[in-house]
Amino acid sequence: MAYKGFISYAQGDREIAGQVKDELADYGINGFLAHEDLEPTVQWQEEITKHLKACDLFIPLISERFRESKWTDQEVGMAVAWKKKMVPLLLDKTTSYGFISKYQATKIDVANLQTRLLSIITKLGDDKKFGATITDGLIMAFADSASFDEAGRRANAILRKNGALTRDQLNSIVEASVNNNQISYGWDAKAAINEIIKDHPNIDAKLVKRFRQATGEIEFD
Repeated sequence: MAYKGFISYAQGDREIAGQVKDELADYGINGFLAHEDLEPTVQWQEEITKHLKACDLFIPLISERFRESKWTDQEVGMAVAWKKKMVPLLLDKTTSYGFISKYQATKIDVANLQTRLLSIITKLGDDKKFGATITDGLIMAFADSASFDEAGRRANAILRKNGALTRDQLNSIVEASVNNNQISYGWDAKAAINEIIKDHPNIDAKLVKRFRQATGEIEFD
């Protein structure tokens, strides 16, 4: 099941909002952006309210422009009233304020967007309500890693959840490591997966053997 995220932003921040949406999609979170997802003919206030009410995660992109917008504060107020899970992101030196000041915010910028959002995803994996599905999304993204760096970052994020992984999740992690050479050939990713395998003797032995073969630790039969 994919979770729905509502990304609240000022129009001047629409570019980074789109990047946040794309990055969250890698982890199975469908982010809603008004300027991308609304048809021009739709009664947009009603449509925004509908999407806001249906979302699981409310993701405000807080900036000076955000504070100046008359619409974003209304979105925040509705999200608080409907008790949505808050994931505030700080885009500049502006600090959280008003209703969202009590929620811990994460500073992000374009240069570290992937790393910071991965940190947020990892923390959401500890949430009682969202944890299992968010972790599945993290594993899915790990399996699709397109570089050694990406594989390493995601593998180490998974390693931080080492004690909470189910056997099915563990098997999926090792199988992904077999099938993606950005993982099996990547130094950081391979080290993290070896640590997970060491800590979990209940992982399918055949998968572990295939991983050892893929990494060159043992020869093929």
